[in-house]
Amino acid sequence: MVMQKIVGLIQILCLVSASARTINFRELIDYFIHGATVGYHVSFNKCDTNMPTQMPLSSFGDVIDNARVYYAGESDWWIHFSTRRFVNGSTHNIRGPVSRLTEVFFTNGGEADFNIADYDGESGNLLVSGNINCKAERGGIHVTTLTSKGGEIIDLHQVKTSLELGYNVHYHVNILQCGPRPQRFTGTVGWAGRISGHRLNRDGNIEFTQTVELPTATFVMDVTVHHNNNVTVYVDSLVPDSRKSTGVLRKECVLGTDGSFHVFRN
Repeated sequence: MVMQKIVGLIQILCLVSASARTINFRELIDYFIHGATVGYHVSFNKCDTNMPTQMPLSSFGDVIDNARVYYAGESDWWIHFSTRRFVNGSTHNIRGPVSRLTEVFFTNGGEADFNIADYDGESGNLLVSGNINCKAERGGIHVTTLTSKGGEIIDLHQVKTSLELGYNVHYHVNILQCGPRPQRFTGTVGWAGRISGHRLNRDGNIEFTQTVELPTATFVMDVTVHHNNNVTVYVDSLVPDSRKSTGVLRKECVLGTDGSFHVFRN
């Protein structure tokens, strides 16, 4: 009995020590692109809402798994990501599940926009949509992390080993620093997030695919990390109904501290 109490106390202390800490929006981008696991929580009663009655309001949150990263200057940034999950269709008088797509924008000014749309799970038809706007200064949005920034890993072997051992492995790519470099600023500069669903091709190179799904298009990035630490990146966007490509962008990046493609282990 005494030993059980000791074990229980140790478990509680471990949980406390692993509790999330709040980070401000100025820190968010730095933590996220350097391999930390970043989550958020929305207190909807402190936000501006424009939601239909079929979408009952409640607080919610998630982990930012994968996002497109934009820069509008040296200090102005915003990140853009989405989540899709299935919810009960009873509020829509539907017996089957309803597919809910949430599109999210975070900005360096401490503002978060959530565009939420419900779709019929069988037909795919849009049922209703709404919007929530939250500001950190009003307590509507809180950003937290359970981890520190990751340690950078700089070659294919380290990336492979880290993935095989089950580490959380994150990446960040600055498209504008990859070749061929654009002659002018194009707006979309990067992607960041956790490497998931990776695979090895016949040459032993690592491949993975990341997506950001929106109502108007699905953005896709295919990545191949080569033995020579070169990284080939294909970026495309697909129209939802036809799944037709709007044009593939190919970039050649370099893995490593001095490169344009960075990988972090946590």
